Formats: sequence, C-alpha cells, structure tokens
Amino acid sequence: MRTWKRDREVKVLGSVTDCVPFFCSLCKTALLGDREIEAAKRWGCCIACEIDFYETNRERWENEGWRPSVEEIECRVAERDAVFDISTRTAFVIS
Repeated sequence: MRTWKRDREVKVLGSVTDCVPFFCSLCKTALLGDREIEAAKRWGCCIACEIDFYETNRERWENEGWRPSVEEIECRVAERDAVFDISTRTAFVIS
C-alpha cells in the first residue's frame, strides 16, 4: 500500500507564463498533440483556426490585432463538425 506524506515539496519547472492552455482560445476545441501546442504558442489558437483565420488575415492579425467574430468562429466550427461527423457514417459492418 502506498502512503503519501503531506510534507513533500513540489517544484514548479518553468514559469506560469510558459504554460499553454488545453483549449483553443477561439473555437474552444481541445489542443491535441505537439503541432497544436506549437500553433497555440505562436498564434494563440489551434491549427484549424490558424489555417481558417490567421493565414487568410495574416497582416491584420499581426499588425492590427484582428480576430474573427463569434459568428465567424461558430460558422467554421459547424462546418468542421459536419465534415467530421461520423455518427451518420458506417466504416464497416460486422455481420
């Protein structure tokens, strides 16, 4: 049986400012994998939002602080969900 002592010290490696959130700041989807985390560090969003919003508005994003409206984000998320909706598709049938 493992016992835990309350007097143990916890060391924090790095700083709190180096932390990356678990979710995209724009579309609120989970950041999965190293590429997503790197995108979040660079632009503050997931790869899908980087492609959909940053790449098409790079100058405004970097120079003016432009970000998409809530309506634009919701529309793109709905489009993504429709593409990846596997609930209505069958990959294979077991008989």
